[in-house]
Amino acid sequence: MTSFSKILNRIKTSFPTGETVITEEPESKEKLAQKAVISLAEMQRINQAEKQHRNWVENLQNIRSALQNTIANTEDDFLNVGSGLFSLQQNVSGLTQSSYQALDLISGKNTEEVLNGITIAMDEISHSLDVVNKHIKRDMSILEKIGVTFSDVHDFQRAFKKVVKNLQVYSKATRIESSRLHTLGEDFHTLAHNVGDLSVIIHEKFTKFFRSLNSLQGLLARTISSINTLEKEHLHKTQENINNSLINLVMLTGKQTDSMILANEVSRQSADISKSMNTIVMNLQSQDATRQIVEHVITAIEKLCDDIQQADNNENNNFNPETLMDISIETLAVSRLQHAQLEKARKDFVKSVENILRNMQTIGDRVSLLNRDINSLGNANNALDNSFFKKIEGDISGLITTLMANSENREKLIDYIVTVSNDITDFSGFINDIEEIGENIELIAMNARIKAARVGAEGAALAIIAEHIQQNSLETQRHTASLLKLLKSTTGVATSLQNSREKSDDEVNMKPQQMMLDLEKQLHSFRGIQKTIGEMLTKTATMSDQIKMDLRKRIGSVSVHRVFDQSIGEISHQLQKLIRNIEIHTPELPLERVQERLRELEKNYTMESERSVHSAILTVDSAETADKKASAPTQENEPEFFDEFENFDLFDDGPAVGDPQMEQDEFSQNDSQTVGDNEEADDLGDNVDLF
Repeated sequence: MTSFSKILNRIKTSFPTGETVITEEPESKEKLAQKAVISLAEMQRINQAEKQHRNWVENLQNIRSALQNTIANTEDDFLNVGSGLFSLQQNVSGLTQSSYQALDLISGKNTEEVLNGITIAMDEISHSLDVVNKHIKRDMSILEKIGVTFSDVHDFQRAFKKVVKNLQVYSKATRIESSRLHTLGEDFHTLAHNVGDLSVIIHEKFTKFFRSLNSLQGLLARTISSINTLEKEHLHKTQENINNSLINLVMLTGKQTDSMILANEVSRQSADISKSMNTIVMNLQSQDATRQIVEHVITAIEKLCDDIQQADNNENNNFNPETLMDISIETLAVSRLQHAQLEKARKDFVKSVENILRNMQTIGDRVSLLNRDINSLGNANNALDNSFFKKIEGDISGLITTLMANSENREKLIDYIVTVSNDITDFSGFINDIEEIGENIELIAMNARIKAARVGAEGAALAIIAEHIQQNSLETQRHTASLLKLLKSTTGVATSLQNSREKSDDEVNMKPQQMMLDLEKQLHSFRGIQKTIGEMLTKTATMSDQIKMDLRKRIGSVSVHRVFDQSIGEISHQLQKLIRNIEIHTPELPLERVQERLRELEKNYTMESERSVHSAILTVDSAETADKKASAPTQENEPEFFDEFENFDLFDDGPAVGDPQMEQDEFSQNDSQTVGDNEEADDLGDNVDLF
């Protein structure tokens, strides 16, 4: 519809009775001239409005195209950042998982069980050594007592020699006296023979006995001396082995504690790295939300252009002042709102990328610390190398060898004591024979006295000999009784030693070879764990090095935020120029209606960050409306709705992006709520699950 047609339509619709109007009298020329002047002025205003609207649409379309180009031009860079960060996140996840696995191995149940097993084995070996040494000392004490007894028994050798010598003398004296008496002394020949035989038997028996006793006593002395020497050496060696083993066990526990401390530090660094990575992901998701805001701005500008063009092309629209004002209000409200959204999106996008870069740098720093701790942990793990374990095994093997040697010595000792006990038993039987001989001597002496009494005075000498034989018999019986008592006490000691052996075997109940096998199994298991830990630490160190290299590469390649900042800043600046132009050429726009329209537009958005921008604009506009009402001009002084419209070029060289005079103060309150901060929940837009 042409401007002229619109004017005619306006004139026609000013008459309520229809298209054909019959007046009773024609209008005067003055009135017709006046109407013509009014219609011409209105046509000029309509032409001016159309020109202004076309200019708005043209500039808005340019802004829309520029925004679309910005989105398209930064799309690949944005996706590359996301793809790179996704790869980084996977590597970081692998790194943290590897460090956690190493920590679990170092401080986990398996390691604890192995260390407990080693400790228990050491305790059992030490206990067995203590028990064996205790019994050896007790058995040695018994042997020493037997040795003392043997010395006491040996003292009887002289007494029995005297008995034998006396009997020999008495036998000769009896023969002599019997020969002197001739017929009267015939009975004494038998007595002399019996006394002589008895002296021979006693001599043979006690010679054999004391020969065996001397041999046994010498063997006992040598055995005691040898065992004492071995005991001292073994005691010293055992104590040395125990001390070395305990020192190594303490070292092992200390190294394990150090490893656990380092592993916990590695775990903490890994957790911090994961935390920074999560912050990066949140900022990346916020970037996507920011790009959605730009897309929403494009959609809003497209709708605004369509609304303006539809109003211009609507034939039923008579371009009354109210309609023109509605278009201006709509254009101003939408433009201000989208300008604010762009500024917020620009700042948030830049800050989110800067947060990403800052967190990437933080990850790099923490990975360096992680590398340091991993190297320390690796050194601690390498300290538990084969030589260390071989040393532990060597010390423990020495303990086992000492334990077995002590056990063998004790077995030999026990076997020897059994032999001594058997010999002592044999001696006891011999002593019984000696007792019988002593009784026989007494009988012989009694018979000799009787026979001497029969002979009378001539047998006085034989009576004296018989009396001495009887005294010798009593002395022999006394010596044999004492000797038998000593030997029986030795037999009792040997019996108690046998019982002690059985009791000690039950108490020790040790199997050195099995103990060694169990200990070697525990050490082998622990060495396997240490080997696995070393492999995992090497893998973790390699992964951390790769992450550091990847971070340096990616930090240096990210420039999308600078491109986005510059492009959106320039577009925002041009949109701000359009807003200023609308405000300059339509100064009488009622801000209440602009504010009302903003409230209506707020319903179209669901993202909290966009709604916060609406709220900020409404707050500022409310204050401006109150100020303007207080200083509003009178109706007579109100300016024309459309002033003289001048063409302007939105895309000329304006002030630099970020110029303070172009920033809007009303959004400063939102700066503290930019993407990446943790004070409030981030608004992640439509596509939250990027990963």
